[in-house]
Amino acid sequence: MESIRFVKRLFQAYYKDQQKSLPSVSNLLKREFAFIPWENNIMIRHLGFKSLDFLTDYLINNVPKHMYSSASLYELPGASKMDNKNYLGCDLIFDIDADHLDTTCKEKHDFWECKSCKQSGTGLSPKFCPNSDCKSTKFKKITWICEECLEKAKKEIFKLINEFLEPDFGINKDSCFVFFSGHRGYHLHIENEKLRKLSSHERREIVDYITGNNISLSVFGLRKSDRGISYFNQYKLGWPRKIMLKLKNILSIENEVELRNRLNLYPLSKKQKNTLIKERKDIIDNIVKKQRDNWILLGFGIITWENLLLSLAKNIGADIDIPVTIDIHRLIRYPGSLHGSSGFKVVGIEYKNLESFDPFSDPVIFSKKNFLKLEIIVPEVPKTRVREITWGPFKMGEVLDLPHDIGIFLLCKNVATLK
Repeated sequence: MESIRFVKRLFQAYYKDQQKSLPSVSNLLKREFAFIPWENNIMIRHLGFKSLDFLTDYLINNVPKHMYSSASLYELPGASKMDNKNYLGCDLIFDIDADHLDTTCKEKHDFWECKSCKQSGTGLSPKFCPNSDCKSTKFKKITWICEECLEKAKKEIFKLINEFLEPDFGINKDSCFVFFSGHRGYHLHIENEKLRKLSSHERREIVDYITGNNISLSVFGLRKSDRGISYFNQYKLGWPRKIMLKLKNILSIENEVELRNRLNLYPLSKKQKNTLIKERKDIIDNIVKKQRDNWILLGFGIITWENLLLSLAKNIGADIDIPVTIDIHRLIRYPGSLHGSSGFKVVGIEYKNLESFDPFSDPVIFSKKNFLKLEIIVPEVPKTRVREITWGPFKMGEVLDLPHDIGIFLLCKNVATLK
């Protein structure tokens, strides 16, 4: 508890310091607010505030672990029941979280420990404890963040904006508000009166398009014909163009070993891969033609082409957290607030600054000059960079004198305690 009280005091000092400069979300008076306290992790919600001053007073007096505001607008955001709030619309929200991304780094820095027998391991926790004398299903899990997984999340944000929202939906990148969540990913907000009126079903259709779910290749033009397999070319808009360009880019790899390694990722037999490699120049020539053409390749029927092109589509779609976008009552982290699982700030980022944004430096608000003594209380803490210094790895029982910037991070991650 002493560690929690210490972190709360630092959070409170931050909110006092930000009393006159905490960002204000648009339509603040129409948004619901919610908070999670340090003591019990039970969300306190259905709150509304008359002004930013009332909100900052609440932060200073209550010092929450996590802070949220609604993506939705309501006439009565403080009403205790959703039906009484009088829903007015919801911003279009996208969430890209490293937890949901397929990254190899998880095997290095995510950790699990059986609560019964204390057997432990890295990566995704098993369904049952591998100890044959235990077989428990209860684990302590530690999910970490590193430069690899957060860089992947940033790339997904760029893909979402540059390959879908702007070219296919006509949403200018300058109207996309990007936020670092303070921990494992990025949020993207679009505030637009027309989009606010979208129902959950309509948002689901947007999600299906962006992720590539339920694609129909026959609608795009892929089908059997008297002259082989009719297909679509790169000059059609939307998904047909994306799929064809993906195929063209893969087949354009000049190094045959590299090309073969890439084709190994897709559902193709050895003979089919050899055929693609042999005929790739003709396939590329056909793809770039402005009219539909036909494929006649040995071993490539309609099913083979469907499986290949749908596999390509899976790598094209943006990897977003689907429930966040379709939920018209979603709560989202408040800009300028502190994330209780890292101590990092929720930071708004202009698109032009997104490439250079450093999630291990820019959101860090605690001092590197003040020190505290900590003891590590988990079997292993992975290497972690904060600002310009990489710390660790650390082992259980180590006692360390660390600056506040990394020390508060370790306390918030619950892998260390004050000594």
